[in-house]
Amino acid sequence: MRRFTKKVAQLIEQYGTPVSFKEGLPVFKAVQINPYQMAFYCPRCYRWQIHGIDPIGEIHHRSTHCSTYTPTNTRYENGYFLFFGGEEKKL
Repeated sequence: MRRFTKKVAQLIEQYGTPVSFKEGLPVFKAVQINPYQMAFYCPRCYRWQIHGIDPIGEIHHRSTHCSTYTPTNTRYENGYFLFFGGEEKKL
């Protein structure tokens, strides 16, 4: 697992803070990283989680990718929701 640093704190604040909750799971705002993929910064494993792109404004459930990086009790066991708002970012 990565260490919590000032840079990690900034990334979590900007890209890894839930904007709401749906069905008891967090909803994160994702950014587009290329024409086919979007990402959000995971506050559990301190890594970018990359998923296929969704239409702007839609919320879709996603499974976590951090199972190999974090212990079972700290990852999102039931996944999370992603909301793509149209913002682009180069990783």
